[in-house]
Amino acid sequence: MPKHEPPTIISSDAESEFDDVTDLCLEPLEPLKAKEQPNDSRKEDESDEENNSSPDPDSQLFQTVAEHESRNAVSILFRNVQEESQATAHSSLVGDGSGQALTASSRKQVISLSMANQKIGNKIRPCLSSVASKKRSAINGRLAELNAEAQRARTSLVDARVALNQRLEI
Repeated sequence: MPKHEPPTIISSDAESEFDDVTDLCLEPLEPLKAKEQPNDSRKEDESDEENNSSPDPDSQLFQTVAEHESRNAVSILFRNVQEESQATAHSSLVGDGSGQALTASSRKQVISLSMANQKIGNKIRPCLSSVASKKRSAINGRLAELNAEAQRARTSLVDARVALNQRLEI
């Protein structure tokens, strides 16, 4: 039987962020669905858009993550089926939980999806690294700005204190 994880409790702020990220992850899937349906006018529109705009690494990352998550579910199913087949030693009775046995073609499909899942994981790592380094440099830049602003504030405070002391002496 598949293993179930306990539900995760999400606060309202985290939930709204989660919804935003989910929306971003799901948006790139819509063009993929459109590509599956043959439509000449869509193909022309998509090729025009691809020629006019440069790919955004963040959107590519979200698309890749969405693909990875969709394939990850199949990969988990495959691992569960393997565990069940080892436990029961009756490969003809092993199924996907629906009561039906997996056919040889289904097993091959699951294996190929598992391989594709690994390739997607390899594709995600460099994208995540790139995004992380960009975010890190943006944070370091902002910290430098804040340090400079704090230094100016300290200098202004010292100048104001000196001016106040001079007035008190007079």
